[in-house]
Amino acid sequence: SPLSSPPPTPPILPTILPNNNTPLRTAPVPHNNNNDDFCAPNRSAQRTITMPNAPAIVSQASPGHPPIMSTGCITMENLAEFRNCAKRHFAYKSIPADTQVSQILFCFDDHNVSAWIAANDETLSTLTFENFLL
Repeated sequence: SPLSSPPPTPPILPTILPNNNTPLRTAPVPHNNNNDDFCAPNRSAQRTITMPNAPAIVSQASPGHPPIMSTGCITMENLAEFRNCAKRHFAYKSIPADTQVSQILFCFDDHNVSAWIAANDETLSTLTFENFLL
């Protein structure tokens, strides 16, 4: 008998972990007023491999390089670290405020975050860095 292929797997959506750590499935949103952590599903990333539901890791080779956020849960703590590393990079490279967001938009390893950023690139590029992080 002919072999049939398995049914297609539905797309994985990022998970929002509210303060009580109960996972909710939702698409990424540009602004989160609830101070919830954004947890994207973990996949092996080009730069970093993380375990399921592990926090994303922020790395920066030097102040001359923009920071990279690995695949993983984006928390208030690692977002603050990303902010500090990005600010260090902007100061070191004398990057003007109106181009800062476009300089770091593609520094996220998670495929879902990157896809959302790519789909909203024109809008996000007009934001200040501080508004982008909201």
